[in-house]
Amino acid sequence: MSQKNKFSDLFSGFNFVMPQNAQLFPVSDFNEVFNSGMKLFEEASQISKNFMFKGFESANMFSFLENSAEIMTSSYSGYLEMFGFISKEAYDQLVEKYNTIQDEINKQKKQISQKDSKIKDQEKKLKAVEKDIKDFENKIKDLENELAAEKINKSAAPAIKNDTPKQ
Repeated sequence: MSQKNKFSDLFSGFNFVMPQNAQLFPVSDFNEVFNSGMKLFEEASQISKNFMFKGFESANMFSFLENSAEIMTSSYSGYLEMFGFISKEAYDQLVEKYNTIQDEINKQKKQISQKDSKIKDQEKKLKAVEKDIKDFENKIKDLENELAAEKINKSAAPAIKNDTPKQ
């Protein structure tokens, strides 16, 4: 059988129901204390009723309770907002705005990538055209050189014919 430690139960020897403690608290005193406590509770209840409902008609009571509940709800919401909490409706609105912004960003990114690919295609075409222009410039220079050479040959050819002895 385990022994109880006297230090773990501070009131182990004080049990007013036990016969050795009956002389400290007679049953009549206990009943009187209990009855006076209940009487005090009833009086406090009556005082609070008189205080709460003074000047209120029963018709106004419902609106009073409704207003009280509304004030408590708004003050509780304000209290939570102070710590960074928001309502479900505000959260849903924020999520909806976030999704709308994300969709717009994705649309913009897609348009940018399409424009970038068009720019790259145009740059390739431009490089091809520039290469063709250089090729044409080289051909023009070659043709000019050939034409100049022909002119030199034609002008030099009659002089050569005149310089050659006739036979």
